[in-house]
Amino acid sequence: VDHFEFGGSFRNGFSLDGEIHARTAGDAKKVAEWLKFFETMTGSQQNAANGTKFSVHTEDGTLKLSLRIPEEELKKAIAAQKASMAAAVKAQAQPQPKPDPHGKIVTNAAGDTVSVTLPGGHW
Repeated sequence: VDHFEFGGSFRNGFSLDGEIHARTAGDAKKVAEWLKFFETMTGSQQNAANGTKFSVHTEDGTLKLSLRIPEEELKKAIAAQKASMAAAVKAQAQPQPKPDPHGKIVTNAAGDTVSVTLPGGHW
């Protein structure tokens, strides 16, 4: 990569535009193929239905990419993240059972140890 430029905005959702200039047109094509693969893996068809747009193309050795996420989708993602964090905090706040502070050693009639239970019953 020779140079790159990126710009983003949180106005009416999220927008990100960028240009990456590769040393050769072949390098730009390779990066574009990798980003297209990423686009496929992230479910571009599903995202298009909710208004999210991700596009990549090359032009004269420059890779141009654009990402748009509508405000409503950002709000949903933030709400889902908050709910997930709240559930994790709530799970941590639940009282945990206290382990048995005493272990147990069982011996036979000859005084040989036949079993040992560690404090808490497990390790």
